[in-house]
Amino acid sequence: MTAKYAFIEEHRNCWAIRTMCKVLKVSKSGYYDWVKRNEAPLTAKEFARQERCKLVEEIFREYRSIYGYRKICHELRRRGIVCALNTIHSDCKRLGIKSITRRKVRVRTTDSNHAHPIAKNVLCRDFKAEKPDEKWVTDIT
Repeated sequence: MTAKYAFIEEHRNCWAIRTMCKVLKVSKSGYYDWVKRNEAPLTAKEFARQERCKLVEEIFREYRSIYGYRKICHELRRRGIVCALNTIHSDCKRLGIKSITRRKVRVRTTDSNHAHPIAKNVLCRDFKAEKPDEKWVTDIT
């Protein structure tokens, strides 16, 4: 399609654009849209977005593809670049950037098979006290 539009652009002084579009079976609006996209210089907003996307990709690679959009946004702010979280989220979506998540290793906290001394059960579940500061109990959960 681009080759057809380029041909029309190249020969626009020889033949009518309408006629060339009809012969090449492309729409006039499609041709004019192509011309608009190719001739229009980048706006300041588009240029800023491109620069920001380059930085987002750079940070993503720098941190071994672990950082998601929240951490990338935080890193940009740390570097002095003002940005909104949603903007960075949409940039990451546009670039196809997604953080690599790793499963957390579950740590076993109880080991019943050990040789350490075990505290004696002095209360034997009798928690009633006659006076204050006689029995102290706690729960480790």
